[in-house]
Amino acid sequence: MCIRDSTEDEPHITLRLSVPAVTLAFDLIDEHRILLGNSLNQLCLLVIQDKHIAYEYLGTISRPSDITYIDNGVVYISSVIDNPLFLRLKSAKTTDPANPFIEVISRQEHLGSVVDFVPVENRATGVSQLVACANHICSSSVYV
Repeated sequence: MCIRDSTEDEPHITLRLSVPAVTLAFDLIDEHRILLGNSLNQLCLLVIQDKHIAYEYLGTISRPSDITYIDNGVVYISSVIDNPLFLRLKSAKTTDPANPFIEVISRQEHLGSVVDFVPVENRATGVSQLVACANHICSSSVYV
């Protein structure tokens, strides 16, 4: 990823990241801070203020299809292929190296694209349960 900004004093300010990733989703926190979710399942923060640009890794998330900053540090990550997440952004670094600046508030079960389903009767109780097969690209699952 490369970010460029033109100024009068310097024609371009360039920020190069060591690991290339495609930004899949983003949302504005305020006029200076942008949350970015990328193809490596990373949540990052881009801060642009005056002539300074900072890019910070916040933590590992589900592969995002959309990011919604709700308020007071709470973020919703929706995903087409993985579990949606509610996160809380932390101002101080945590002890978790995978999530140094986020706390997972809740992880919601995601069925994905349901390919097929069938009702199955439980012989002991006589109650039917629905068994669903879900699939999206490289992740498959069976839910009862």
